Amino acid sequence: MNNYPLSDEEKLSIKENFPDKLNNYPLSDKKRLSIKKISQTSRNISKTNNNNKMDTQDGKNNSQGPNQVYSFISLLSVCVVIIAVISQSWNRFRIPPICNYLLTEVKSKIASVASEEQLEIINKFIQDKIQNEQCPSSDEVYGEFYELFYQHGQEKVKNTKFKEAIQTWCSVTGNYGKITEEITKLISPNSGLLKAEKRKLINEIFKQNQSENKCPSYSLDDQQNKKYLFQQLEQINKFYDKKAKSQSSEYYYQEAVRSYCQISNHYSQLPQIKLRLEDWYKDEFEVLILREQREEIINTLNKIGKNNCPAFPDI
Repeated sequence: MNNYPLSDEEKLSIKENFPDKLNNYPLSDKKRLSIKKISQTSRNISKTNNNNKMDTQDGKNNSQGPNQVYSFISLLSVCVVIIAVISQSWNRFRIPPICNYLLTEVKSKIASVASEEQLEIINKFIQDKIQNEQCPSSDEVYGEFYELFYQHGQEKVKNTKFKEAIQTWCSVTGNYGKITEEITKLISPNSGLLKAEKRKLINEIFKQNQSENKCPSYSLDDQQNKKYLFQQLEQINKFYDKKAKSQSSEYYYQEAVRSYCQISNHYSQLPQIKLRLEDWYKDEFEVLILREQREEIINTLNKIGKNNCPAFPDI
């Protein structure tokens, strides 16, 4: 077989598959160089085509490279975003028109504080519409609505209308944290309000908690609120008790009576104070005080009135 003449194409095939056999055939140097060049070019092309491929465990090239994995993840992310947008748009489409109208109306009044009449109208509107329509955005609507009450109460405080401020805040049908924080700040020792102003706030909170609504914004069913309120009230009562004793010791009985009447009926020393005022009131024989002073005490108590003075004596 060695003497059988081979064509150039056959010799090239042998070179590619059995390069070590090429020397057994009588090729000229020129042909041998040409075959080597062709073989080298073929190997370079094969090497280039294998770039960016991953080797598998069996040593074969894997055409599924990292770029194709990243492309798949990116495509999946885009699909998720598209589905979310479609879902959100569908939910908005399902919201009854009255709910969107309600939210818009409430937000439009945030810029300017609503009047009492507006608040009542909005409140009735919410109760009649939002619950019946079962608005998906009810929490957002109520949040905006409570903000109106919060701002309205703040205006009352600025005008020293503390009773009206608490009435406005306690009329909120849910627990609104900003109102709770504002009330706590106002009755705190460092609020800057006078003791008499704090007493008005606290007395109105007690009154509102006895109403049907029970003041959700500062409910005394919350033990933390209740404890803090009584702590502040005790300090106020002690202040007026001390002040009244100082005034009476200097024979300013009229001022002392006014100070005693500032004390709330939750004060532990209230029974003793009521007995003291009763002794002054009944001292017809001027054992404790002079007649003129006794008349001042009686006139002052009658002017203040029993309903406005928890320390009013039982006479």
